[in-house]
Amino acid sequence: MSNVHTKPARHLFVNEAGWSFGFDPNKYFTTIAAALAAAAALVPVPSQASPVLIYVYPGTYAESPTMGVSGVSLSALPQYRSFLTQIAGTLTISLGAGVDRDLNHVTVSGFGMQKLRFTGLNPQKLYITDCTVEVGGDHAFLMDNPGVDTGARKSQVIAQNLTCRCTAGAFNALKKTAGDLELFHGFIRNTPDTGVAVDISGGVPSSGFCTFAEVDVDGKVACSGVAGIVLALSDVSVTGAPGVPIITNTGTGTVVIAGTSVVTGSSPAISGGLLAALVYSDIIFAGAGTGFAAGTIPVALVNFRSFVPATPGNWAAPAPNTLESAVNRLAAKVFLLNGSVPIP
Repeated sequence: MSNVHTKPARHLFVNEAGWSFGFDPNKYFTTIAAALAAAAALVPVPSQASPVLIYVYPGTYAESPTMGVSGVSLSALPQYRSFLTQIAGTLTISLGAGVDRDLNHVTVSGFGMQKLRFTGLNPQKLYITDCTVEVGGDHAFLMDNPGVDTGARKSQVIAQNLTCRCTAGAFNALKKTAGDLELFHGFIRNTPDTGVAVDISGGVPSSGFCTFAEVDVDGKVACSGVAGIVLALSDVSVTGAPGVPIITNTGTGTVVIAGTSVVTGSSPAISGGLLAALVYSDIIFAGAGTGFAAGTIPVALVNFRSFVPATPGNWAAPAPNTLESAVNRLAAKVFLLNGSVPIP
């Protein structure tokens, strides 16, 4: 969260099993909500310069706490394996007023929880690591904070090793209508995976970018509004043949797909509107389903495997503009010249 070290007096502890006789009630608590309230009442108030650390012992906490003050780190203490510290409810991030999102931030690490909400109106930032969010009957992780700071920066979540799972087809494992999201190494899944696992939407000025790097998505990815997504070194897959594209863009945002496998039994696998740019490089179609829907690739397309014929007249118009299309056309011609015998 910062390079400022906290003093022991600003370390708080939570244990749902309780504490032995003689504990300090100002430092030791049995609920996360009580510890957060105590942190907010400290003097000086929590901030980047005067942070507070809250350590939570393994257990199941049947509560829905809200982090409302900047400068607080909420950390689950490990015991034998991950995610033994469970919030059997919703963790909400909704911070107070701030003019700089980078100074109005909190950190969460090591928890399992039913729902995660990044909400409110003020510009804010969340760092979240090594957490899992799993729920049925609602969105697992919802980002809808439209805050924009004085530097025109949107509220932001930076996540690493984050798992989000939704077990209800009508909802999403991840739904973002506002703010910036960067996810490095994660797992986003809808069960069944024929539903929309990632829903990226929203309008100006609240919609922000969304970047996935090394993320496995089990389910569809849907973009709308002005928002787009970057899928880098990732995987998007569904089981069987859903009959529709599994990556869609019906808005005006840019979708970037680089070094990513797309696994589906239906073609086309990817679809987008004429107003949206699709930038792609090294897509691996690993299932029976391949390709782009008609009209998906607009003039604004940038393809890092682009092909410019040295002699355009060698090709019937229109000449291929990608290596894939050139090789496919050559293969089709060789097939015919070979008497419709498959190319050895």
